[in-house]
Amino acid sequence: MTKKIFIHIGTYKTGTSSIQHEAFTSPELETSGVHYVRAGLNKMFEKHLRLYDSIIDDGFNTNRRNKPGYKCNYEIIKNNLAKEIMDGQSPCYFISEEELSYPEPSIAEHLAFLNGLGEVRVLFVVRRQDHFLDSLYRQFVREYDRAIEMPFKDFVRDELVAKRADFFTIAESWAGVFGRENIQVVDMDVLRSGGDLVTQFFRWSGMPYTPTTAPKVINPSLSAAESEVIRRLRCRWRMDDQGFDKIVRIFKAIEKKYSASYLSGGIDREILAKYQSCNEKLKDVYAIAFAGADDLPVSELQVDFLTEALRLEEEVSDAEIFVIEHFMNKITSAIQVLS
Repeated sequence: MTKKIFIHIGTYKTGTSSIQHEAFTSPELETSGVHYVRAGLNKMFEKHLRLYDSIIDDGFNTNRRNKPGYKCNYEIIKNNLAKEIMDGQSPCYFISEEELSYPEPSIAEHLAFLNGLGEVRVLFVVRRQDHFLDSLYRQFVREYDRAIEMPFKDFVRDELVAKRADFFTIAESWAGVFGRENIQVVDMDVLRSGGDLVTQFFRWSGMPYTPTTAPKVINPSLSAAESEVIRRLRCRWRMDDQGFDKIVRIFKAIEKKYSASYLSGGIDREILAKYQSCNEKLKDVYAIAFAGADDLPVSELQVDFLTEALRLEEEVSDAEIFVIEHFMNKITSAIQVLS
């Protein structure tokens, strides 16, 4: 019997942490015939981060790669991965890491050896680029080693960030190694419309597993207001990772009801205009049609980015002041430590 290998490549902020937590902690996954691969797994984060780190040094992960005892040698992980699948008794093998959707073709090329071990399916969950970049920015701001100090308007114009949202090019880089017929792409909003995202993901994936209890939500997003305060505190105080983590923990505890998004004043339209060609190809080749993207006339998409960005900056500044004043009793002690 040919074994099936499922490679879940993300992307970021599409329920990946919750999916990985379910795969890592559920005893029913293995009994259902799906083995969550251990080679290249970072057990702390419950995902195959060491596999990614063994392939790519993107700057952000340099400190992690160089940490004493952090084993991420590609040849060792490759050999262990191949042995685990060849010697395994399960019909299905599951690998999951959102960083595998990093826009670098060599990632898929490094995993080409899996073609000789079974039938490979690449699972790629995407979301409309304006929502994706907004959520990605809020995630990156809270990650200490990313050192994000640029405002959102500069983040979305960054060349590498732009490549992260070019989902068609990313999908094609994997198709070049595993074949288009083995690339499975879905819009996150389509999955969510059917119910619980994690449950819907496993049903869509083709793996013979369905969660028996309500999956746990992992790594929920901070609001734009909370993220902006963190970014500005970082710019003003040279905090270490422990101080930074303290600030993030404070805001994770804050009720999510203030300025949930950075998308305002037409920036969403600007982003969609940028990816119009990408999304047309996604629709033609992978049958992905983001909800609402076709409802915006092209003429309306051509907005003055700088003008709208300045408007957003003013709105976020107001949000920052409001949140700081409203929660001063919760952040005063942390600010005293940092100053």
